[in-house]
Amino acid sequence: MDCAFGRFSKNLHAASFGIDHLHSSIYTIAGQNFLEISAQNREIKAISVEIYSLGGASVLHRDVESDRMVIELSDRHGEPLPNGLYLYVLTLQNATGEYWKSTLKKLIIRR
Repeated sequence: MDCAFGRFSKNLHAASFGIDHLHSSIYTIAGQNFLEISAQNREIKAISVEIYSLGGASVLHRDVESDRMVIELSDRHGEPLPNGLYLYVLTLQNATGEYWKSTLKKLIIRR
């Protein structure tokens, strides 16, 4: 599977939140596709990702209380997300309870 996953650039809002770098990668284990997101900031307490179809429908939402997230790229019924272009937003929470939300990014899945 090929996948393009947008990277965050360090901007004023992200820098003021203490985010140095967000890393993302896609990998396959036993035929299942996974997305990994990690924030390089020890103060990150939680990560949330919301993935949307181009029509604006939410196709995947996951939350973890960690600075690292690994999720299966499947819909609410456990079916793999089909090939295509998706949009996503990440939300991070730090140890003091403040939130930082990314701008809308692109995710391309192609098998």
